[in-house]
Amino acid sequence: MSDDRDHATARALERTTLWPSWAGIAVVATAFSLGVTLPDRLRYLPLLASVAFIGLPHGAVDHLAVPRARDKSPTRRWFARVGLLYLLVGGAYAGLWFLAPGLSVLLFIAMTWAHWGQGDLWPLLEVVGVDHLRSLLRCADDVLARHD
Repeated sequence: MSDDRDHATARALERTTLWPSWAGIAVVATAFSLGVTLPDRLRYLPLLASVAFIGLPHGAVDHLAVPRARDKSPTRRWFARVGLLYLLVGGAYAGLWFLAPGLSVLLFIAMTWAHWGQGDLWPLLEVVGVDHLRSLLRCADDVLARHD
């Protein structure tokens, strides 16, 4: 009986959420592909709405990246090492914030830029299979370019 209810609930969610979402994305994608544009003041509205409703994602799976890349499961020791690293880096950043706030903001932006850029590099190499990023210099250039 429970399986029937779960299936009915999943179907209802599909009808009320999944399909309307995909339809909305299709309409917007089609409109933009036909040249529709938004005024600058409205371009960031979807980002602001998503932050308000689902929060700003940051580092949600950073602690799993290395074990997964090595085809291993994360261990308690691994979690402790990652936690210690975050504690040390975060503590150093907090200390620097009180000593030199301007410098700490610049370092934070540089660290975020490098972190997000290198986060895009592995999928490009291993998932997409691009062949133009096979040298260290080109990989570094790509990391610097991908700062979104």
